Amino acid sequence: MTVNAKTEEFQQLEDNILADGIVINPIIVWNGVIVDGHNRYRIAAKHPHISFTTCEKEFADRYEAIAWI
Repeated sequence: MTVNAKTEEFQQLEDNILADGIVINPIIVWNGVIVDGHNRYRIAAKHPHISFTTCEKEFADRYEAIAWI
């Protein structure tokens, strides 16, 4: 994927979240580390009025978390 395509994809995600007024899918974390939802989190941090939820996922270790990602 090119940098331009990534930028366009990020912009589309941001537009969708702003239109919805909420991050619909939770940010998945393990031991305080985001394992899924980095872009959703960046957008929510950029727009503090946008609410989001997190979901703590359990993994046996770092390698299991990486495999899940």
